[in-house]
Amino acid sequence: GCKNPHKCAATAREILSKLAPKYDTKTKPKRDELSLTHHRKEKNSQAHESRNGEILFNSTTMIRTSLKDCFRVFTD
Repeated sequence: GCKNPHKCAATAREILSKLAPKYDTKTKPKRDELSLTHHRKEKNSQAHESRNGEILFNSTTMIRTSLKDCFRVFTD
């Protein structure tokens, strides 16, 4: 535990202020331009249904089950 809460809070604030913006939970993350557009998602659905055509990987797919379900391996 912390014997001096004020000092611990000040130290924590100092550490958090040094975090790169990428890790700052108070700011909105920058767009990475990797998200699929509505049009591209439609084309993916059509390619999937017809079993023909190119399907682009959707990097914004979220899995909220267990950690083991969050990894994907692509092989040839």
